[in-house]
Amino acid sequence: MLVGCEIASVWLVALCAGGSHAGNRLAFQEYFVIPAGASSFAEAMQIGCEVYHALAKVLTARYGGSATLIGDEGGFAPPCDARSGLELIMEAIAGAGHLGTCSVGLDVAASEFKVAGRDAYDLDFKTEGAAKDPALMLTGEELAALYASLAKDFPIVNVEDPFDEDDWGTWSRYTTAAGEALQVVGDDLTVTNRGKIQRAIDSKACNALLLKVNQVGTVTESIDAVKLAKQNGWGVMASHRSGETEDCYMSDLAVGLCTGAIKAGAPCRSERLAKYNQLLRIEEELAGRCTFAGRGFRKPAWMGR
Repeated sequence: MLVGCEIASVWLVALCAGGSHAGNRLAFQEYFVIPAGASSFAEAMQIGCEVYHALAKVLTARYGGSATLIGDEGGFAPPCDARSGLELIMEAIAGAGHLGTCSVGLDVAASEFKVAGRDAYDLDFKTEGAAKDPALMLTGEELAALYASLAKDFPIVNVEDPFDEDDWGTWSRYTTAAGEALQVVGDDLTVTNRGKIQRAIDSKACNALLLKVNQVGTVTESIDAVKLAKQNGWGVMASHRSGETEDCYMSDLAVGLCTGAIKAGAPCRSERLAKYNQLLRIEEELAGRCTFAGRGFRKPAWMGR
């Protein structure tokens, strides 16, 4: 029996999708809406669904019905860029009546558009030939400046894989500059591997772990990775993968390891909804014996015990 545990904050991934998950021009892989201001997981789920449907209305009105075609993980794939994607999500949050309750996050997956052998990131990497925009070829420091600019204008609390998996120096400089205000998540950087996590800890390259069981290979190794991350003050977010099934074990794992946050995709496909439904069942079963992580998702209550 789990006593005094926390139900992870809900992170509805890919409300707007780009990168390899969608056929639009957007380089960033996913945008999240994070209803951490909710009082329970059930309320957070309701808020997330309302924002999702509000976004569908915004996109249909602006771009037509084709803009609500969905990507690999259920997110819409409108014709937007880094900034306008966030503007669309904020319009949807406002339209659903949840300003102040929701923050937003990015999964950049920057390794996908890093130019090999150069300090260069091609934010127009899906365009070929003369149509490619040279203004979207940025150095690592210029990309960091773009993130800082977006964070000033939008309630961004999470950035995942902002740089290439081998660009350790830029990771460290960015995380130091961002300070405690931002959760900087290592996915491709750390791959749930203790050795890489330790290197990231030592170099202060990020301050949170994305937990993927099938990335490292075993549940035992996953638990060890979470322990190491938490012992060093990191946040932890349990994560789905593309090509998911309806197996909902990751929801149990997120609660059992008190990860604080989970991302399982947009609320429109059964392999994504299965995870959220399991968390709803867990919250109902443990009523009075658990709390919702909410705004404390980076450091769940029992973390130091």
